[in-house]
Amino acid sequence: MKTVIAALALALTWAVAPLALAQTAPPLPAAMATELVAANRILVNQGVIDVRGHVSVRDPVNPNYFWITRAIAPGLATVADLQAFDLDGKQVGGVSGEAYTERFIHARIFKARPDVNSVVHAHTPSLITFSVSDIPLRPVTTAGLFAGDGVPIHANGLVGEGIHDMPVGDSLAAKLGGKVAVLMRGHGAVIVGQTVRTAVGRAIGLDLNAREQINLFSMPGKIDYLVPPPGAGKASGNYDREWSWWMHQLDSH
Repeated sequence: MKTVIAALALALTWAVAPLALAQTAPPLPAAMATELVAANRILVNQGVIDVRGHVSVRDPVNPNYFWITRAIAPGLATVADLQAFDLDGKQVGGVSGEAYTERFIHARIFKARPDVNSVVHAHTPSLITFSVSDIPLRPVTTAGLFAGDGVPIHANGLVGEGIHDMPVGDSLAAKLGGKVAVLMRGHGAVIVGQTVRTAVGRAIGLDLNAREQINLFSMPGKIDYLVPPPGAGKASGNYDREWSWWMHQLDSH
């Protein structure tokens, strides 16, 4: 009973009155909107994103649209904060208000990768560490096996600039290629998936793997890296059990 009450309270928190609608795209289905909001909050709760990270989902009806919150702290996201954009980064629906300047990360990856339905951008400290090093991020835990074919680094400027236009977004998407993650030099990382849960699970897993790898550097001896099975980066992964726990943690707050 306590869990049900907590879940209802959380749902009400996410369903505040919407701002004025902008433009013409139909709303994101309620279940997907709720899951996208939960994804933002889970990533904050797990320490993967901070006040400037974001996560998106491709529109289920029009694959040339995607949804993301307006430019707010992701831990405060509600279903009333969602905006829709096309693959050029132009708003096509959702609420009015300031948009993330780095929406071109999502727009251009969705453009380049029809297999991707969700994108996470994070300023995760452990991943930034590898973004400014020639030490490759390699799997040392099963949580990082999906990235066993390598995580490239995008040299986004001299001071770790963000992705604020289509050409640089295209450059980032090209560096990502067919992989599941790309580091942004001195800035953060981008992780993709076939579903929101996959992208979130991978982002959490990549952070865990990076932190464990960093810990190993302080130990003497050779690191015995894991060898992922063929196609590990192509499998969507099943994060349903993890998702249920992450949601329980949110409900408990």
